[in-house]
Amino acid sequence: MFCKASLVAVALALIATANPVMKGGPGPVRIPLGKRSSLTRPDGTADLDAAMRETVRVQNKHRANLMAIDRNIGISNYQPGAHVPPLATMPPSPSASLHDRSPFGNESFVWIRRQADESLTTPENENAWTGPIGIGTPLQAFTIDFDTGSSDLWVSAASCQGCGGKHAYDPNKSSSSEAQNGQQFQEEYGDGSTVSGAVYTDDVSVAGVNVTGQYFAAIDQASGSVSTPQMDGIMGMAWPALSNIGQNPFFFTAVQEKAVPEGVFGFKLASSGSTLTLGGTDSSLYSGSIEYYSLSSSAGYWQVGDMTAYVNGAAAAQQQETVFDTGTTLMYGPPLQVSQMYTAMGATYIEQGFWAFDCDSVPSLAFSFGGSTWNVSADAFNLGPVEPGSSQCAGALVGQNMGMGFNTWLLGDAFLKNVYSAWNVDQSSVGFAALA
Repeated sequence: MFCKASLVAVALALIATANPVMKGGPGPVRIPLGKRSSLTRPDGTADLDAAMRETVRVQNKHRANLMAIDRNIGISNYQPGAHVPPLATMPPSPSASLHDRSPFGNESFVWIRRQADESLTTPENENAWTGPIGIGTPLQAFTIDFDTGSSDLWVSAASCQGCGGKHAYDPNKSSSSEAQNGQQFQEEYGDGSTVSGAVYTDDVSVAGVNVTGQYFAAIDQASGSVSTPQMDGIMGMAWPALSNIGQNPFFFTAVQEKAVPEGVFGFKLASSGSTLTLGGTDSSLYSGSIEYYSLSSSAGYWQVGDMTAYVNGAAAAQQQETVFDTGTTLMYGPPLQVSQMYTAMGATYIEQGFWAFDCDSVPSLAFSFGGSTWNVSADAFNLGPVEPGSSQCAGALVGQNMGMGFNTWLLGDAFLKNVYSAWNVDQSSVGFAALA
């Protein structure tokens, strides 16, 4: 795991060697990634409070995406059943009973073991994959979250009120900075936290992949959990239709400016040794060939169709849509299908889409997308016992309606850690290969 100081040191080394106007390069570049935490506590039990925060954060992240889709192309042009859901919020008090609510409900998730006086904040990068970037001339260093489930780049501004100890962007210290007058960026999180700021263009460098005139937001107002000094910003790597700013994300700018040898990036996500490769894939990290699947939507997500989910080797859901998101830790599916899958596993319903199974008999879970079948490891599926000494373990598959449409699933790290993933802008496809 990389600490923030070491990541910034890497960023400064990149600044020392990178020319912000140089284009192209000899081949793909690799960026080491760090991850701050997981949803399993040090004692091996499931961190149910973190799971609650994660679920609310993900709901509101994709609510913002759906609002952007509605502005940019119209929500009716996305897919049947897609809608902008209400803002998900943390509950005011713990639930009284495990069985108060149906597994088909859409309410924000509540864990009954949480104490009433525990924090209700939602640190937005608690489970982020972070790495170094530079912005400006000369480059200013930041540590950000690389997120395939959003499309905007934002960092803290030097003028930020409430940004704590984050590294800050100062446009006055960059000769290539240009304010985009009249443009503003804003996002809202489930605990009432917000970020907002002005939009700029400037040179941006990631491991020597350098672009000019990149649109991004410099956050000058932050409140609530966002004001804690835990992160510098986010680099969205989804498609332009998800952009709140309404401009190309960094990697799309890099492809357009021919700053990368090909329009492909690859992720290896793991508890250690995580890597992002820009401009291609790293064949040393996977075995065999990459199996690609064409995107089924042009609405901005990395989304494919023809998904089949398997429980203990038997098909449990078919002809489903799937969105892949490195900025999401868990796996989410329609409540009815998820309920049927867990019932087939002999699992017990906990609350608001979360289920638990026998720790001594972790069910097998796998997905296919019109080709090979990709297994979810027991370690990835099992978040740990629901409390110390319990024989029941919480599962990383959650039943939630994210507003993305009928039969649409959202697969995050719990799936992506089992494969090497390749994200192909040139061919509008996403692919997977077995890890080396």
